[in-house]
Amino acid sequence: MTKIDTPTGNLEPSALMALYEENFGLTASILQRIGAFAVAWGMFENQLELATLVLLGERLEVGQRPSTDSLQASDLISRFRKAGASFGPVFTEACDELASAATDLLIFRNTIMHGMVISPPAGGPKFANNPAWFGEKRKRPFAEALASERLLDLAIQCSSTLYEQGVFLQIAACSAKEDQHAIASDAIAPLANARSAADKLRRDTT
Repeated sequence: MTKIDTPTGNLEPSALMALYEENFGLTASILQRIGAFAVAWGMFENQLELATLVLLGERLEVGQRPSTDSLQASDLISRFRKAGASFGPVFTEACDELASAATDLLIFRNTIMHGMVISPPAGGPKFANNPAWFGEKRKRPFAEALASERLLDLAIQCSSTLYEQGVFLQIAACSAKEDQHAIASDAIAPLANARSAADKLRRDTT
């Protein structure tokens, strides 16, 4: 394993990936899926902010901070759910399904993106978040998630569905009542499937 000739002396990316696989069981396929999940979640979270602003009837203006600026993902999801409650019951149901799925998926996402990688001899490859190394108190509960191709594929698909349906609900909020109802109705089934997938990911994140 060689180093490239740079001031930092960092390992080449390919060598670093080989190290991750050798020591932590994170294969190139798993690392690829983690990257795809990060992109898919980022697209969803940014779209969710735009959808929330539309549901709130809040316009973006030059030099003015939107009410959603700097919100943590959990707070943004909550704001979206509350904003959806001001529409009809079917629209509200669709927003609830999206918010519930996003809440569960966020637990898996945070564990993967903020956790420490654990090697196969210790039960990995998996990620552990908010560990209490010496019995100290933590603001958030401990969580660990397996880094398997199957679970990451599920997370990618779930994020993609939430993004897509978030776009549709944003469009619906700007549509006539009859169109709004139709779009929201069509969104419920795929969002229910996403919620089921996210619930599995949450339950597998112990």
